[in-house]
Amino acid sequence: MIEPLINCGEWKIVSSLFAPELRPIHHASHEKWMPAHLDRHPQREVLFALSGKGLYGFQGKIYPCPPGTVFLFDSHEAHDDDYPPHALEGTHLWFALLNEKAVARILIIKGGKFSTSHSFAIKDSSSAMLLDQIWDRMSQNKEIPELFRRMRIISALLLVLTAAIEQGYRMKTDPVPAAGERQKEIIKSIMRSISASGGAGLNLEKLARFAGCSKFHFLRIFKKHSGKTVHKFIDICRIKK
Repeated sequence: MIEPLINCGEWKIVSSLFAPELRPIHHASHEKWMPAHLDRHPQREVLFALSGKGLYGFQGKIYPCPPGTVFLFDSHEAHDDDYPPHALEGTHLWFALLNEKAVARILIIKGGKFSTSHSFAIKDSSSAMLLDQIWDRMSQNKEIPELFRRMRIISALLLVLTAAIEQGYRMKTDPVPAAGERQKEIIKSIMRSISASGGAGLNLEKLARFAGCSKFHFLRIFKKHSGKTVHKFIDICRIKK
């Protein structure tokens, strides 16, 4: 599934930074499902479609999602909350930009449900920070031609992608970190993100999704690695903010 990632010249990007490169479509079942399943949060997210021919909603419109489709969800932009019962089979790679880190997760959609096959924090924090900075600049400087804005965002996306791919290949020779260490990295990234936003627009379900696990499991590992419950930590960050 690496082909859709490295062939950036064939990417179709859907974003508010420039005109979407796919036409929205009408889909009766999705249009009925979408209004009650919208998500908004302070964290930026990127969705890469690796396989399948599904659909995804963004800013009130429904777009096709074949391999090579890239969605850029800016802070508080409305997009689908998970996947509908009519979702077709496919594989999606997500990046959540959590403060100075990117957390990656690979989702397998099958039978109207989805599961996380992998979830990990990208160790190269400089690539995530650069993507965040360029995203800021391109969204604030709309006088810059769209083609240049697209080129700049793709260059930053490629750094995050290659960092994730390199980390994956390195696992073949490097010692594989224990599950507890991987969890700790992800929880630390989420904690930094909650601190930066004061917990605004976040809830247990969203945080568990960033971590790539169930709500019950997330509650347990968050307390294990932070020493506090999720709600207590959010309350502390809100007071500080």
